[in-house]
Amino acid sequence: MRAIFQKMWDAYKKLWAYSIDFKGTSTRSDYWYALSFHLLLSIIFAALRIVFNGASTSDSILIIYSIYCLATFIPFLSLLIRRFRDAGFSFWWVVVYFFINFIFVYYLYHDEILENSSLLYGLTFILLAYHAFIFIVLILPSKKSIHSGD
Repeated sequence: MRAIFQKMWDAYKKLWAYSIDFKGTSTRSDYWYALSFHLLLSIIFAALRIVFNGASTSDSILIIYSIYCLATFIPFLSLLIRRFRDAGFSFWWVVVYFFINFIFVYYLYHDEILENSSLLYGLTFILLAYHAFIFIVLILPSKKSIHSGD
């Protein structure tokens, strides 16, 4: 168990060390261990928020967690792009992913999607299909055999 936490911690440190490297590659283990550590931290923040529910500390925890999420956006974006590149895909697939999400959020914010159920179902299907594609790319092995231990 300790070895898994050590791998998660090492991958998380590597996430920050290469946080603005959009040109390299990242292995599956680098991606999934860093994401696992991030999710573990998110669970800890959620547990603290539940424990301090109703107190002003709860709001402080939410603010700290929001700042943490904003701070990790660019490192995780670069990790996602490096992982796509490692699997043999262009970074443009990540751009399309954000574009689809932007369109979905835009229509949700403007309530237009709620008035037109066919638009809601269509955008939801496209979003879910693209998320499935993203997941498949993230679990693909490295395209080149330049990594060991993955």
